[in-house]
Amino acid sequence: MRYLLIVCLMAGCSSAPEPTPMLGAVGFEGLNLVVVNSDVRPWVDATLTINPEGGGYSVTVPEIRAGERYSMPAANLSNAAGERFQPLRLKPVTFRVTATVEGRPLTWTTPFTYGTP
Repeated sequence: MRYLLIVCLMAGCSSAPEPTPMLGAVGFEGLNLVVVNSDVRPWVDATLTINPEGGGYSVTVPEIRAGERYSMPAANLSNAAGERFQPLRLKPVTFRVTATVEGRPLTWTTPFTYGTP
């Protein structure tokens, strides 16, 4: 029995497999933020953040379904002080989604590119 335990530890029997990364795209359509879940899995309790470095502007949505193209006014995102994101005044640099995917917390961060995803 002791040998079986050693083999299991060496083979990684006790560790869970690494989760598959989230797949998506983000951009603007007019003054709307557009997030595309290109994944085959839904993103649950998804926190969308523009410029997460230094706090950023965030909003949490209940779910973005697999394959869904989710659109909302960019002004729906706000920072910790309650100030709304102003897409005509502020430049998005980085975008982040933190969500529960298949029961696990996952994060997807990408440089922000302009245009419709």
